[in-house]
Amino acid sequence: CSSDLRDPGFAVLFDAFCRQFLPSGHGDPRWLVWLELWPRALRSDAIRRSLDDLDEVWREELTELLTDEGIADARQLARRICWLLDGLAVAITVGEDEASVEVALAHATALLPAPR
Repeated sequence: CSSDLRDPGFAVLFDAFCRQFLPSGHGDPRWLVWLELWPRALRSDAIRRSLDDLDEVWREELTELLTDEGIADARQLARRICWLLDGLAVAITVGEDEASVEVALAHATALLPAPR
């Protein structure tokens, strides 16, 4: 998922993070649950807090990975990548044409700064 000029360990870990985050494809049951819970979170503070807590775990893991790679502003970049992956995950889950895990990986990688 990441450039050949980066540490190969980072590339493997970033790819694994993205693939774990994203749905496996159209109708992924993990993502169908998320899609059902998001609108409910608008009406339930308890559900909203739970979803926020789970989202924070993803962002913290990615922040740590980016920080370990020496990427500046890792926390903000992690938020941007997770937001992007969320949107692309919805498109993949509902079966939007041309939406795929590989396309999502390419977009996430494009947000990474050039290797040092």
